[in-house]
Amino acid sequence: MPTTVTRTVAPSGGDHTTLNAALSWFTTNYPDFTASDIIGAIVISGDWTSAADTTPANATGITTDATRYLDIYTTGGARHSGVWSNSAYRLEVTASYGIRFGTNTNGIHVTGLQIYINTASPAASMQGIYANATGALSQEISNCLIRGNTGWNTASYIQNGVQVYHSSVTTSGTVKIWNNIIYDFVNPSGTARGIYGQSFAGSTSTIYSYNNTVHSCRSGIDRSAVGSFIIVNTAVSDCTNNIVGNYEAGTDYNATDDASLGYTVSGSGNTHDVLDAVIVWNNEAGDDFHLVSGDDIIDVGTSDPGTGLFSDDIDGVTRSGTWDIGADEYVSAPSGPIMLGRYMFIARSDGTSE
Repeated sequence: MPTTVTRTVAPSGGDHTTLNAALSWFTTNYPDFTASDIIGAIVISGDWTSAADTTPANATGITTDATRYLDIYTTGGARHSGVWSNSAYRLEVTASYGIRFGTNTNGIHVTGLQIYINTASPAASMQGIYANATGALSQEISNCLIRGNTGWNTASYIQNGVQVYHSSVTTSGTVKIWNNIIYDFVNPSGTARGIYGQSFAGSTSTIYSYNNTVHSCRSGIDRSAVGSFIIVNTAVSDCTNNIVGNYEAGTDYNATDDASLGYTVSGSGNTHDVLDAVIVWNNEAGDDFHLVSGDDIIDVGTSDPGTGLFSDDIDGVTRSGTWDIGADEYVSAPSGPIMLGRYMFIARSDGTSE
């Protein structure tokens, strides 16, 4: 049974003040989790109102696998509520990437982070999360807000929200991406994508996208020679190309605001295995991608994507009945305010209250 080794990240009072410093500590002290027989945990907490974390987080010096993995997650006030928050933890970078997995970082979980590509004038291509690997994978990315830069207009450099790159034909296993909101990865003169899967031909790895929301990207989801790529319950809206490529059987219950910008499913030749939906966000101008009453993507997903990974949404709201498509599960408001003693309780449709 592996031993869990925990490091904390907080503006003050933690072991470290940046995520990269915690990763560097593991690189120095436990570079090979498999040999040390450990699970690594990086717990991010605290009030981040005073400043963002601005150092790209590099996990390339750590060797992990499916059972001796690295778990990075936010808790308490450091966790966002499904809308960008300048008091929650946020990784705002101007160079390279937000988080980079290494070729041997085969077991890693990233949960509840905010990542922002905070430059319109890059010196190189940039990714919110760059998942590179060559071995047997067990990588998970969930409940994150990943935000691009709308001013990006550099043809020679690429901007991707999540880029999965399997750099060897021997790569196998899975990358599972769920309950994330990824938006504003646009490049009018070049390449930009919300989620991008890329492998050498011959890789047997599989990428899964479950209940993600991808909005306002040049390409919402794109693939290139991936062993398998399966998309379920994912909403893509206001992208120049919503979903690009040919996806494997099991891909279903997805929605775009233009089915002609959808995808094909391998072997079916059917270009309309996608719901052409009217998708209205709670406050699109304010980057609030919670659902509102009457949305076409409410109660039309599959209630069991078959993952065993999650049964809630990006806010932690329990999914019930027939699941909604996308990262948010709509919660209807009560018919009126509820009086609790001297106080009035108002529940909003996005799960928040006052």
